[in-house]
Amino acid sequence: MGSGRPSWPRSPRWAFGFFKQEKAMPELVLDIFNEDAFSLSQLILGLEKVPYLPTTLGDMGLFEAVYLVGTDQAVIERQDSVLSLVQTSERGAPVQRADAPSSRRDIRSFSCPRLHETDEVTAAELFRMRAMGVAAGSQTLEAEVQTRLLRRRRNIEYTWENMRLGALQGVVLDKDASVIRDWYQEWAIAKPAEINFALGTEATDVRKKCSDVRRAMIRAAKGAFVANTTVHALAGDGFYDALINHPQVRRTYEGWSAAADLRGGAAFESFSYAGITFHNYRGSDDATSVAVASEKAHFFPMGAVEVFKVVFAPGEKFAHLGQQAVPLYPVVKRDEDDEKLSLDLRSYPLFMCLKPEVLQRAKAG
Repeated sequence: MGSGRPSWPRSPRWAFGFFKQEKAMPELVLDIFNEDAFSLSQLILGLEKVPYLPTTLGDMGLFEAVYLVGTDQAVIERQDSVLSLVQTSERGAPVQRADAPSSRRDIRSFSCPRLHETDEVTAAELFRMRAMGVAAGSQTLEAEVQTRLLRRRRNIEYTWENMRLGALQGVVLDKDASVIRDWYQEWAIAKPAEINFALGTEATDVRKKCSDVRRAMIRAAKGAFVANTTVHALAGDGFYDALINHPQVRRTYEGWSAAADLRGGAAFESFSYAGITFHNYRGSDDATSVAVASEKAHFFPMGAVEVFKVVFAPGEKFAHLGQQAVPLYPVVKRDEDDEKLSLDLRSYPLFMCLKPEVLQRAKAG
């Protein structure tokens, strides 16, 4: 298992599905496929040049990236240290054995799932582009390949965001709502009960509610919280609105909001109160595919030790054997009839929560 920025793999072109060129092929098409623009390294570099699709959780940098080498299995050791008082004894008295082990070690292996997007560019489409005077030869085809790979990349990054959101709640779900990983079950940990913030009641001490959340998270962390660890919450629209409009919170929020208005403001904003930064999470435009339920909030730490990781596994091609994983694997393959290019984009991520007991959740009430 390695970490840090991976180097892009370089390998012979045959490994990525290019067929042997036929002598009768027109010179223009020969030039296109002789160019280096469609090698794996160039395709990856091309994707790197595309502006990154912004995602709230991705931009936070919560998940430490780990890039596997030569395996698709992430081996994780979880160790919970246990502190206990020591009974005094007289010098020379027999030494008593410890009543319980000082730590619990749990070593587990997890496979990394695959995300797979496909598309194709046909020769007929390219002929139409040339007839319209777009560009010639390889420039047209290369631009079209990159455009379509970008569309596929956006879908994969969108899925990454959904997986991050799941890991922050302790359960990572697939597109069909089936469970990919329930990190509470994986580590045999009881899911903390939902907290009622009772924001519909004027007398509610919201500051104490926030303090209770922070204390519960710090105690459950068992040393994972360090000096620069902060507590954050992803809040649905209903929860966030009820919070900022609560009588105890409103004055603090109005002072913050006035300053925010001078900065331009935003529909989906963040607001810090009582040691917690609340983010009105936007998610997907349909507010259901990738979203936080309107009346709910999910609390998580930033800057904590060994809580969130994303593990990337290597690809499935011969060229990937022994290579360090990269987040995205683009492949371009020409069909046997020389009529189309098949575009293939894959990713092998596992978004992990190693300490789900730290997570807390609440309802507006």
